Amino acid sequence: MSWIDVGALNIVKSSKPPDNQKLYRVQVGAFSNRGNADALLKKLKSAGFTDAFIK
Repeated sequence: MSWIDVGALNIVKSSKPPDNQKLYRVQVGAFSNRGNADALLKKLKSAGFTDAFIK
């Protein structure tokens, strides 16, 4: 597994997509271990990604 340096990301916060534009979603990982998924979720949220969640 490779880890992302969340400090290197350019975080742009927006409350909603601009009018008449498509909304894109990004999946940052697929895990066989729930603990690893939770650890990355915590890291992403601490970096400012408020819409991060585990399905």
